[in-house]
Amino acid sequence: MCIAESPDTVPNSQPKSANLAIVAFDPSTGDTVYDSFEDGPCREELERRFEHLDPAEIIVPQTISQETERLVKHSSARLETLEDGVFNFTGALVQVADFFCAQEDSESNSQKLNSMSDLPPLTVVCLSALIHHLKQFGLARALRSNSLRHFTSDSRYVKMDATVLRNLEIFKSGLGTHKGSLIWALDHTRTKFGSRLLHDWVSQPVRDLAILQSRQEAITELLQSESAVVQQLEKILDGIPDIDRGLTTCIHQRIGPPSLCAVLRTLGKLQTDLESVCDFVDADLKSPLLQDLIKDALFNLSNIGPFLQNLNQQAARDGDKTKLLHDYSAFPSVMKRIDEISSVTKQLDNLKPAIARKLGLLKFDYITVSGQEFLIEVKQNQKKSVPNSWRKISETKQAIRYRSPEVDSLYREMSHLREQLINDCHSAWLLFLSDFNAHYFAHKRAIKNLATLDVLFSLVQVAKQDGYCRPTLLDSEETIIDIEKGRHPVIPLLFTSTEQFVSNNTRLKSDEECCMILSGPNMGGKSCYIRQVALIAIMAHIGSYVPAECATISILDSVFTRMGARDELFQGRSTLMLELEEASVILRRATCKSLVLLDELGRGTSSCDGTSIAIATLHHLLTEVRCLILFVTHYPAVMELENQYVGKARNYHMAFILHNKDGGSEEILTFLYEVTCGSAGRSYGLNVARLANVPQCLLQRASEKAQMLESWTVSKRCALQQFKQLWQSANLNYPSK
Repeated sequence: MCIAESPDTVPNSQPKSANLAIVAFDPSTGDTVYDSFEDGPCREELERRFEHLDPAEIIVPQTISQETERLVKHSSARLETLEDGVFNFTGALVQVADFFCAQEDSESNSQKLNSMSDLPPLTVVCLSALIHHLKQFGLARALRSNSLRHFTSDSRYVKMDATVLRNLEIFKSGLGTHKGSLIWALDHTRTKFGSRLLHDWVSQPVRDLAILQSRQEAITELLQSESAVVQQLEKILDGIPDIDRGLTTCIHQRIGPPSLCAVLRTLGKLQTDLESVCDFVDADLKSPLLQDLIKDALFNLSNIGPFLQNLNQQAARDGDKTKLLHDYSAFPSVMKRIDEISSVTKQLDNLKPAIARKLGLLKFDYITVSGQEFLIEVKQNQKKSVPNSWRKISETKQAIRYRSPEVDSLYREMSHLREQLINDCHSAWLLFLSDFNAHYFAHKRAIKNLATLDVLFSLVQVAKQDGYCRPTLLDSEETIIDIEKGRHPVIPLLFTSTEQFVSNNTRLKSDEECCMILSGPNMGGKSCYIRQVALIAIMAHIGSYVPAECATISILDSVFTRMGARDELFQGRSTLMLELEEASVILRRATCKSLVLLDELGRGTSSCDGTSIAIATLHHLLTEVRCLILFVTHYPAVMELENQYVGKARNYHMAFILHNKDGGSEEILTFLYEVTCGSAGRSYGLNVARLANVPQCLLQRASEKAQMLESWTVSKRCALQQFKQLWQSANLNYPSK
C-alpha cells in the first residue's frame, strides 16, 4: 500500500485533519484498490483501510504528519520510505498515463487517459509513486488500468471502520486467531480465490437490494434444488488450484513452461466441464445470477483451445523450449532456424558414404558419447586408416573417436544454429505468453465468476445449519431490524453438542422504538447479544441466510461500535481517550440509516462524569441522529431515560435467577441469557469476583462495603424524594404574586 498526504490543511475541519490517498496492489492477483479521503486527527479512516486491506508493505514519503506516521509505524506492515520528490504531482499524471498506455490490452489509450484524469490528483501522485516502486522489482506488469477498483462508495457498501471489524471479530477472534471469527464461521469455500472473494464480501457488505436479492435467490435454489447440474457444479469447484494467482504470474512473465502448462490444462478442464453443464443450465436453473455466472465464465474461457492444442505438454513438462509448440508457423525466425539446422543435418548425413569408404566399412553412422555428437568411432586396430587431418576427440582401449574437418566445420555451424534456435524459441515463447496474456481480463472474469459460485455454495453450507432463515430485506424510509429468536452465528459453533445457545428477539424501528437500553449482571450476555444483532445485520448485507427463526432487516448505510476497555500506550492514549475518540467518530458520522452499538460508554472515568457522557451521547443519538441504538450500561441514571423518551427508548435486561447458597447469606446467580423487559436493579459484580476465585475474606469485606454504600445511596435517594415532595407541596400552598 502506498500512502500520499496533502501538505495543505483541510479547511473548515478539525485540527490536524488531512487529505490522504492510498493505492493498494496485490502482485499475486493483480487486484488494485485506490481511494482519496479526508481523515480526522485520529486517522480512523486510514486505520479502517488498514484493517480491510491488511497490507504487508507500506510505502510513504519522507515527510508525513505525526498523526499518520504514528499509525503507520505501529502497524504490522513493513515500512518503506521514498524520497519526497517521488510524490511530486509535476509529471505524475504523465508518468501514470505513459505507463498504462504502453500496455497492450483491449482498452484504447484515449479511454485510459480519460480514466486517469478522472482520478483525484493525490491519487495520481500515489499511483505514480507505487509504479516507481514496483518497477524496481519487476512487479509492475500486473498493474492494469482495467483492474483499478475504488475502495468504497457510500451508495454501494455498508461502512464499517477498523473498530467495528475488531469489536465484532469479523476477521480475527478476540484471541487474534482465525477460528472464532465471523469469516471462519462463513468460509466453506473450496478454492483459494473463492475464499478471497468471500473476504471481500464480508469486508464490504452491499447496500444494493437487487444484488442481495439475486444472491438470496441463488442460495435458495442451490439449497433446495436436486438437479444434477448443481451436483456437477460442486464437483467442478473441487480441487481447482489457485489459478487466479497463476494468471497473474503469467502477466509478470515469471512463469515457466511446466507452470503455464498446468494453468492451461486447468483452464481447459474448466471449459470442458462448464460446456457439459451449459446445455442444461436454462432448463434446470431458475436463478438469473447462476445462469449468467456459468454462461459468462464459459464465454470468457472459449479462447483456451488454440493455446492448449499448440502447446507440447511433454516438452513443457521437460522444460524443452525448442519443442514447446507443435506449430511454429507464426514465428518465421524459428522456422528459418529449423530449416537451417535440417540443412546442416542433411549435409552431415551426405558425408557418411565417403567416411565409410575411407575406413573400409560397408556402412557407417555417427555416434554420441557423453553429449559429444557426430563422432567417428574407429577400432584401435584400424587407426592407421585414419587421415592425419582428422581431429581426435576421445580414446578408449577398444576405440578412438574422431571428427573430420568437414564434420567439425558442420558441427560448429550446427551448434551455433542450435544456440540461435534456443534464443528464437525463447522469443517465440514470450510472444506465445504475450498472446495468452492478451486474454488476461477475460480469464480473470471467468475465475471471478467461479469464485462467486464458490462463495454461494459456501453460504449454502451456512444456510443448512439448524435455525437459519432467509431474511426479508427492505429499502424504505423507515429503518427496521426485526429478528425473531436470533442467535450469535459463531458462538454456537464453538459449543459442544450438549450445550445450547439461548435465542433472543430484537425489534428496533426508527419511527417507533429505536433504542434498547440493556442492563443486567456482569457476564450475563449483554455484549454477546448486541454483537449478534450486528453480525446478523452484516450477514444479511452479503446475501447470506441468518441464524434466526425469521428476520426483517432494512438496508443500512453503516455499523458503528464502541465496546471494550483498552488503551494504546505507544500512542499516548488512555482508556477514556480511546472511548471518547470512538464515540466522537460515531456522533459525527452516524445517520438515520446506521446501527450503533455502545457498550458501557463512560466506564473509563468517574461515575458522575461517565454517566454524564453516556446520557449526553444517547440524547444526541435519539434526538439528532435518530438511528437504531443498542446501549449497554450499568448506570441507573441512563436507565431513567426510558421515562424521558417514551416510545423511543426502552429498558431491557439479561434475565437471571438469584438465590442463596445452602440457605446462607451468600448470593448465587444463575444466568438465563434471555433479554427481558425492564432494567436490572444491580450489576452483581461480586458474583464475577467469586467466579474468578477471589479469596473469600475479600469477598466478605467487599460485600459489607457494597451493602454500606447501597444503604447510603438509598438513603440519599429517599431524602431527595422527600425534599421534592416538600418543595412541591410548599409551592402549592404559597400564594402566587
